[in-house]
Amino acid sequence: METKVIPIFVRHMAERAGLAGEDMTYEDLVWHARTHIRNMDTRPEIVCGPITTGGFKHPGYNVLLFNHAIELLMLEGRPIFNQIPYEFQLARLESVWKRTNSEEYCHPILTEFYQPLFAADLFERAWFLPGWEKSVGASWEHTYLKKVGCTIQYLPEDWIYTLDVSGMK
Repeated sequence: METKVIPIFVRHMAERAGLAGEDMTYEDLVWHARTHIRNMDTRPEIVCGPITTGGFKHPGYNVLLFNHAIELLMLEGRPIFNQIPYEFQLARLESVWKRTNSEEYCHPILTEFYQPLFAADLFERAWFLPGWEKSVGASWEHTYLKKVGCTIQYLPEDWIYTLDVSGMK
């Protein structure tokens, strides 16, 4: 069984957000995320892209790039919901799931965590990283978010060097 390796900063973010408890379920995470989102000043936006599959083909590298996009968008003044602290628990839940499932991708991450958030129409906009099409999860998110009417934005291929989203409404 392959375990998802995530950078240590994700654990630190989870600890600061109160998400490092070993007994958290998907329902606990959804409750926590909804509470956090409802406490934001404005309807938030979310970043979508490869973490488990696609991208650099390594969750550790992918989550670094993912977090960088979140930070840059926040610096631009975007009201981004940062889901990176949740990755600590999602990786643990995925590891537990893989003990009894032979499927390659842990779909409960999508159906038990992201779907309840997306279905509640909590997000104003979703920002998709380049290469999202090669990611199982990001492709699912794209389809689902379009279905519920969320505004979709695509970061340009060179976003990491030229991020300026001020003209993107």
